Amino acid sequence: MLKHQQSAASDPLNIFRQQVERWQQANFVDGLLVRGDDLRQLEDLTQQVELNATERLFLKASQVLDARQQRRRKQGQQSLMTILFLFVITTLSAIVFIIIRVVPTLAPEAQQAASELATRPTQAQPAQTDANPGAPAFQLSQAGLTLMQKDPVLRLLVAYEMNAHNDTPATAQNLLDAINALTWYPIMLRGHNDGINRLVLSPDGQSIVSAAKDGHVLLWNLADNTEHTLAQHDQAIWDVSISPDGRRIVAAADDGIASLWSNTGAKIRMLYGHSGPVRSAIFSPDGELILTASDDGTARLWDQAGLPLASLVGHEAAVRHASFSPDGQTILTASDDGTARLWNLQGESMASLGSHSAKLNHASFSPDGELILTTSDDDTARLWNLQGELLAELIGHTGAVWRGSFSPDGQKLLTASWDGTARLWAHDGTHLATLAGHADIITDAVFHTDGQRILTASWDGTARLWDDEGHLLDTIGTQGDLLHQASFSTDGQQIITGSANGLIRIWYPLHAVVEPFQGQHAHGLYAADGTYQPPTITSAELRPAAACIARRELTSAEVDLYGIPQPLKFERPATGCPQAPSER
Repeated sequence: MLKHQQSAASDPLNIFRQQVERWQQANFVDGLLVRGDDLRQLEDLTQQVELNATERLFLKASQVLDARQQRRRKQGQQSLMTILFLFVITTLSAIVFIIIRVVPTLAPEAQQAASELATRPTQAQPAQTDANPGAPAFQLSQAGLTLMQKDPVLRLLVAYEMNAHNDTPATAQNLLDAINALTWYPIMLRGHNDGINRLVLSPDGQSIVSAAKDGHVLLWNLADNTEHTLAQHDQAIWDVSISPDGRRIVAAADDGIASLWSNTGAKIRMLYGHSGPVRSAIFSPDGELILTASDDGTARLWDQAGLPLASLVGHEAAVRHASFSPDGQTILTASDDGTARLWNLQGESMASLGSHSAKLNHASFSPDGELILTTSDDDTARLWNLQGELLAELIGHTGAVWRGSFSPDGQKLLTASWDGTARLWAHDGTHLATLAGHADIITDAVFHTDGQRILTASWDGTARLWDDEGHLLDTIGTQGDLLHQASFSTDGQQIITGSANGLIRIWYPLHAVVEPFQGQHAHGLYAADGTYQPPTITSAELRPAAACIARRELTSAEVDLYGIPQPLKFERPATGCPQAPSER
């Protein structure tokens, strides 16, 4: 663009400024930005002159757009390599499939040869082919158990296939163990190519918005399983928020820009003004205001259309977090200068909440808006009133306290630390319980809306579910997968996690552990008193169990029947599973 216009005018700087003016008049549309060779020429030109604020924004926006397009081209090349890789994997999988499925139909000599090939990865186990015809399958199953411990779904698939290949008491027990280990069923959302920084659910629970280090904000529609890309920044997205009506989304980016979007994917406005990375962005409770916080040491207030209203100036270092009081009339900021501050909606400072001996990581209001909890790198959390008076110091953690929150009724406090523990406290600061068990730092901790359950996320790859007294209820997750966040779904029935590898998982509970039972073969379970119990295992789509894994006759009087979620879609459906009776 620029090089073509130079023939029509002798002053490239004048051409540049005219282009900037047209860009501003057109509401900063991307189509008027420059990229490629034109951008290189512009960068050379602007090194020689002093630019005003709008010209600097034009240059920065052009650089972001150019980098985004280069990244897309690179991703296209990577996609081709991925296709080739999947082709190879599919071919290898087909070979394994043939080995597993064809072995039973081979002549005895061929069966032994194939079994030896299949068991070759498990050379540590003694060969038992001659003594026990089922041994090769059992060896494969045990190898699968060892290799698939990180993925309980894959472990179940391996156990089923090995048991279908050779039915022995050992493989039957392995199958039972695999089923009982699968208490949560994950559905994976793949779209980001770098770590998840923030996940939020829409008020109606029908969509998830994710922000990641790859510079993208993605909107996942859970009702129709579609994905939409919203913000595409050149640098990491640190925070994202959905308006109370679910119609607008605001994102905070490392490039110093916040962006406002509709839930249909249309860009509403770029919020320019910060001179450093934007760390936090949130809507007011009524959705009429937007609040951002930045490394430039300020927080800024915007109207619902993204127009600036006030700048909150007073902190002496980066502002990491900002939030509204429950009634929307007061603003709370937390800074690297070790202080939290309260502000009115005109941007005037109302109170400064003391000083931690290290930077603050988080600050939050109690549900009634009367108390404030701050967390810090000084290994403590502190409780304050609205006048800035210290009420309690929560001491006990041996690492930075990353997050802090109040229970829904405001009677308990929850802190999460890099020491690998979370702690429960009374609202007066008395320590109640230590939630210990994670093997690495805890990155998130939240209360369920009923206040009776707590969810923690850790770099050890697991999320853990606790009761409100600190007792462990369940462990969810995949070993080795660093979790950045965990939260409950809107209805509280599922758990959503975001990890450092860019994966989002929605974990659906399997509502009962499968137990052996006695009675007729049916697509359900019979209790000890003979009453029929409908299938209790449900799938990720919450359909009834639709596949019968097998009949396993442990004794002449006992028959085990196992139901599994339909989405697993086994290649070989088990036979001999009558329909469930309508009544019993």
